[in-house]
Amino acid sequence: ETPVKEPPLYVTDGGLRWVRTEICRGADLVNGEAWIQEYRRRLAAAQQCERPEAPRGRRLLRQTATDGDSPQFWGGAAGSTAPLALRNEVLREMQPQPRQLFGAGSDLTRGAGRKVRLPTGEEVIFWFNVGPPGQPRDRVFVTAARCPHQGMCLNSGELLDIEDVAGVKRALIRCPAHNKIFDLRTGESQGNCEALQVYPSRFEHGHWYVAVGPALA
Repeated sequence: ETPVKEPPLYVTDGGLRWVRTEICRGADLVNGEAWIQEYRRRLAAAQQCERPEAPRGRRLLRQTATDGDSPQFWGGAAGSTAPLALRNEVLREMQPQPRQLFGAGSDLTRGAGRKVRLPTGEEVIFWFNVGPPGQPRDRVFVTAARCPHQGMCLNSGELLDIEDVAGVKRALIRCPAHNKIFDLRTGESQGNCEALQVYPSRFEHGHWYVAVGPALA
């Protein structure tokens, strides 16, 4: 039999140096949409447990819980109005454990996304099935693994899928350390001069490749 040729570890194309990962199929990634649904379910349950009982015959005003300069309110859609402290507590409960909700085995690289160390040394996170509708391969984003502010791993953050004022869906990640929110496609953070590094990615030779910089001379 003719031996199967191993895909190249590095590819040079378009002036970029692409490095192979061992991400080969959707099951190798975390389903971001499913993660968000599970997070919202847990958050709604936590809100019900924390919500104070209203005295009979009296109207219950919304409670406020202020985190710094960001007042948060009880009530409303799950996740949109819960205090940051409660949202972060639910995030801690969803951190990778020996038994995973998303994906088989005891893979501690799985949080809201899939963390990968590239052969070139960079730690990145693959985010999957979030953002604008489209083919599965068009819904994969790759960013640096750590927040540019103080280096917290964003795999422990809150994955968000929202519509902007133009009705376009955007995939975001909120760092629980200081509540900074980054766009997974652009790396931008509204009102924040710091940007999250984003990496071009593409699927070829049966693997996902990530562009790590200019092609070597």
